Amino acid sequence: MGKFVFRLLYNGNVITDRLDRCPQNSELCSLDVLFETIGPFATNNRPSCAVDLAAKSFFGSLLEHTTSMLKNPMDKYIVIAVAGVSFLFGWFVTYVFFRRKIPFKGRRKPLQTHNAGVEFDPPSSPIS
Repeated sequence: MGKFVFRLLYNGNVITDRLDRCPQNSELCSLDVLFETIGPFATNNRPSCAVDLAAKSFFGSLLEHTTSMLKNPMDKYIVIAVAGVSFLFGWFVTYVFFRRKIPFKGRRKPLQTHNAGVEFDPPSSPIS
């Protein structure tokens, strides 16, 4: 038996001994036997899978477009600008959500204006 072993269960019953090349009346079998058994059909190279082909072509074209786009310096600045604006928008929405107030909207004192014909006395300072 190899260094690594496996146990095969079906509805809570051990069925490892039903595999070819596994010892009879044993719950454990070498992992090499499992890999040799499932190796012919357990592969990720399935050209007939339409989803896999669509995903590969989409991500492949996306990667190719991104690689060619970042070679142009102006496109780099556009990507950085979009990332910066996205960062600021995300910060703003998060801040408003948690603080329940809009940032930089402080309490300002109302401007005091002079009415026509009315004199205005500014408040005196306490240090006189």
